[in-house]
Amino acid sequence: MEFCPPNDTITVPWINHGLTQCFFSTVSISIVAGFLSLFGSIQLYMYQKYASPISETAVMPKSSLYNFQVFLLFFVPFLAI
Repeated sequence: MEFCPPNDTITVPWINHGLTQCFFSTVSISIVAGFLSLFGSIQLYMYQKYASPISETAVMPKSSLYNFQVFLLFFVPFLAI
């Protein structure tokens, strides 16, 4: 996925009294990815710290539809690449 239109570069962020589309898209996506990583890590830490442990006997067998759902969960982000 390219953010820069033709004849535009990220090295010159300010053109014609405004930010270029290339620079703005790159920076905004980087900020969003940073927020997702930061708060996702905090959420995982909180789940790990305060989650209730379950016993091995209480774990239900996972169905094939569940496995398909997990596959789609990890596959969908690769569609954006």
